[in-house]
Amino acid sequence: MTGELGLFCAACPQPGVNLPDNGKEDPETWAYSRGFVLDGNFTCNHKVQQRPEDDVWLKNGEGYMVERERYAKHLATAKETKEVSILPSMLG
Repeated sequence: MTGELGLFCAACPQPGVNLPDNGKEDPETWAYSRGFVLDGNFTCNHKVQQRPEDDVWLKNGEGYMVERERYAKHLATAKETKEVSILPSMLG
């Protein structure tokens, strides 16, 4: 239901759910790790996709994921704002 709390992330690696039993023996264990993205403003700047038509949706309006149509409507009306880095001014 719209606005409900998502308690399960289908994309997160979880033993017994979406990880192989012998995952620790795999030489490419990096593939089973979780990644967290944040900065001081608690935002994440997404990279522009090279081929957006190849985008893969994990869920459509379930859990933490927005419905495709609602997201498309939002993008059609949203204004893009560019963040300005303050790092050069901090370095003097």
